[in-house]
Amino acid sequence: MKAGLRWILGLYIVALGSEELFIGPPPLVFVVGVVLFLLFSLVLATMQTRIRFPAVAVLMLLFAFWTFASIFWSVDPERSTRYALVLVQLLLTTWITAACIDDGASLERLVWCLALSSVWPSLMIIRGFLAGAPVAALGVPYHDIGERLALAGADPNLNAYRMGVSVLAAVHLGLGARALWARVLLGVLAGMAGFAVMLTGSRGGAMALAGALLALLVASARGRVGRVLLVLAALGCLAYVAIGRLPGSVSARYLGIGREVASGTMARRKYVYQEAGESFQRHPLLGVGYLAFETASRRQGGQGLAAHNDLLETLVDLGLVGLGLFLMLLAALGREVGAIPLPQRGFALALLVSYGLSAFTITLLGAKLPWICFGVLLGAARLPRNGPPGLPAPAP
Repeated sequence: MKAGLRWILGLYIVALGSEELFIGPPPLVFVVGVVLFLLFSLVLATMQTRIRFPAVAVLMLLFAFWTFASIFWSVDPERSTRYALVLVQLLLTTWITAACIDDGASLERLVWCLALSSVWPSLMIIRGFLAGAPVAALGVPYHDIGERLALAGADPNLNAYRMGVSVLAAVHLGLGARALWARVLLGVLAGMAGFAVMLTGSRGGAMALAGALLALLVASARGRVGRVLLVLAALGCLAYVAIGRLPGSVSARYLGIGREVASGTMARRKYVYQEAGESFQRHPLLGVGYLAFETASRRQGGQGLAAHNDLLETLVDLGLVGLGLFLMLLAALGREVGAIPLPQRGFALALLVSYGLSAFTITLLGAKLPWICFGVLLGAARLPRNGPPGLPAPAP
């Protein structure tokens, strides 16, 4: 039964990368998701395994309890209730993902699914770039946000994070691949997804990918620091050249960072911080309710902008109590990285770095992929450090 669950979980992860590029509910993701969660419930009802990560489990339960408790004082109870229910499903996904990893082979299959999840969105974004960003098809004017939506789907930032994770998975597998066809395939996957990340215009997604890729390569260097630095320098030059060939409004986002910081607005982040400060002053301990940040902003006369920051969102939504629980949960997950055997430890570290950097510029609390990545991390921590090898060591 667990083997069947792994296949469905893998299919779900592969389909997950495409859901933001559909107009309306994506049927494949919906059907697979319903079947998956039914199997989740069945497995939880029949599985008799002790909890291997008591600190993480307790903190997840406390965080879920606090999000549900926030419904009672939320400024938008309907939204808070809906997303609190989603959070429970996400936490469940985390534990089932971890339970599906019994050995290095099962972990490798899930990492392959993460790498393949970027194929469809990357192709769609690159196709839009080659076709000249057909914004008219979406009925939006040709300007910055219109061009980005036409290229990168409904949520460019979230798609950039997803494809960044796929790049990390492909590079990690490529470092350990011995077959030439596997190296070529993984190189193509990483290249497509990396270029698509740049086309989204998501500066936070690009920054998170760069930092996580640096962490992955350094952790996998094993005495080859010079070669890693050479690779990073080549990638940096390639990215610089590529930025100049991006669509005008997208390249302007990367090249205009200094100007935005000098102007003081920082892409309207200044207003987000002001409105967040006002909301926090009114509800410092309990918060305004889970994922009710935008509603609270509009009710106090603000613009209702997204937080673009998981820590800020958690502070305003759940108060100091919720932020404390969330930070302790992240610290407990980070502690498990030390228990992961090599060479999977570098990939787990890269996943944490990717989320950590993304969390400062993108709101990911209600997204599925971060919690699946946390499950991969916990599953890797279950592998015996001196037992059977997992993924092969990087080839010389």
